[in-house]
Order: sequence, then structure tokens, then C-alpha cells
Amino acid sequence: VRQLRGQGYKFVVSANSKTFNLLNERETFRYIKRIKPDVVFHCAAMVGGIGANSLYQYEFLMNNLVMQNNIIRACQETQSVKKFFFMGSSCIYPQDAEQPMSENLLFNTNIHESNRPYALAKLTGVQACMSISRQEQRTFLPIIPCNIYGFKDAFQWEHSHVIPAIIRKIQKAKSEGTKSVELWGTGTPKREFIFSVNLANILIELANSELVDWTTAIKPLNIGSGEEATISLVAAIIAESLEFEGEIVFNGEVGNGVERKVLDCSRLYSLMKKPSLTPLHAGIHYVVTHYLINESRNKK
Repeated sequence: VRQLRGQGYKFVVSANSKTFNLLNERETFRYIKRIKPDVVFHCAAMVGGIGANSLYQYEFLMNNLVMQNNIIRACQETQSVKKFFFMGSSCIYPQDAEQPMSENLLFNTNIHESNRPYALAKLTGVQACMSISRQEQRTFLPIIPCNIYGFKDAFQWEHSHVIPAIIRKIQKAKSEGTKSVELWGTGTPKREFIFSVNLANILIELANSELVDWTTAIKPLNIGSGEEATISLVAAIIAESLEFEGEIVFNGEVGNGVERKVLDCSRLYSLMKKPSLTPLHAGIHYVVTHYLINESRNKK
């Protein structure tokens, strides 16, 4: 939203769970019919790390199915919608996919068990958008981003992804004077990360591009940064940003998930020039600084 308004767009509507309930079909249809949007970016989802995905498998499957089905159908039945962007996830790729992962590898069913319910829900949304695009010749484009991090990350224990989870753990250890922090896994898996501001700018460019039409949307589109790092390196960058001098200990008895995930973005860069992206080290520092400022405000 900040990126859209910063680029001069005047009629930008941001909706969250307080605006209307995506799990409620009637509320969703009523809202979309009332505002009659031209472009929709569907980013809402029930998300979390390995722990939450294991604890709430049914909720991750059903809540995501219901939310995305409601918004996709509401937008499909609203003719003002010219472009619809559905945010998927790189976790929907098969766990043994060849790296870097191209869009052609989707829908092979060997999905890692740690996030299978969430991935199956997202795959359903991807297929729904592809089907609308092909049948109605409308642009309902499924986006497959790499791991996203940014200022509005969820830092709650159950819902946080890897970067916000590590930030909170290390900051808690520092504030309590603990000399070590335990993190799950071995620290060796590699992940590709993109700063949310960079992702937003790419999505806006795609929304404005004449090259992005229904023929583009009959296949998903990867969006990655090309910068991958081990979890141990991410933890070290966060510790440095937080000025934590204690030891980081990895608990190898907890599963790693998939060992490596990096996206093939050649299709993306056939549609647009490769942009300048925020380096991981700088992006993490920005997010840590933002987190500390907000943590300080919340304590007052």
C-alpha cells in the first residue's frame, strides 16, 4: 500500500480482517461488489513456520481454501477487476525439485510433509486462477514468491516465519542476559529471501505492464531475489544487527524442512528488466531496527 501511494496512486484500498471477514462468503462478495476494484493483490493467508504448520494442519488447509475461494470467486464475478494477483508460496514446489525451480515443476505431488496442507491449499488457488485466465481470457495471475521478509512481519511465536522468529528469539535472549540461543534444525538449509518493499515494486510493475495479460496468467510466475543464504548465516546477520554476542546453538533433532529452495526467475525477467534489489544484510538490518523501535514503543 505504501509503495502504491508513494508512486502516486490515489485510489488505493487496503483491507484486512477488521475490514471484512474473508472466511465469510457474503461479506467478501459484498465488499468487492461495493468497491469495484480494477486491480487486486490477494496477499491474505493463514501462515506460520514449521511448528504452526505441524500443529494446525486442518486450519492451514481449510482456512486458506475458504479465504482464497471467496476472494477469487468474488473477483471473478466482478467485471471491473482487470488484473488479479494471487500470492502463492515457494513451499508448493516438490521437495525434490531440481534447483533452481521453474514453474513447469509445479503440480508434482511430492510436497514436504512439514507444510503439505498449506501447500495443497495454495496449489488449488494457483489452479483456479490459471483456469479463469484460460477460460475467460482474463488476467488472474498466480505469483510464486520466495521467502518474504519485511517491516510488517508477524513476530508472534506461532505465526512467524524464519527471519522474524529468529529476530524475536535473539532479542529475547539479549534482553534477558542469556548467553546462548537455541534454533531449530541444523542451520544448513538454504533459502532465498526477498525484501517486501522490493516484491511490492515488482508487483506494481507487473500490474502496469502491457506484457502481462491472460496469456501470461495461464502459468504461474516465480518472483525471487537470486540471493540465497543458509539459516545459520541469516541468524548470524540478525545477531550482528541486534549486537548479540552470545552463542547460537542449532538443535539438529528438529527437522530442517527442504534443504534448498531457490526460484528460476527467467520467465519474470522476460516480462520486465531485472530490478535493483535490497541486499539481504541491509534488509535484515532495516527490519531489526524497525522491530526494536516498535518494541520500545510497545513497552511505554
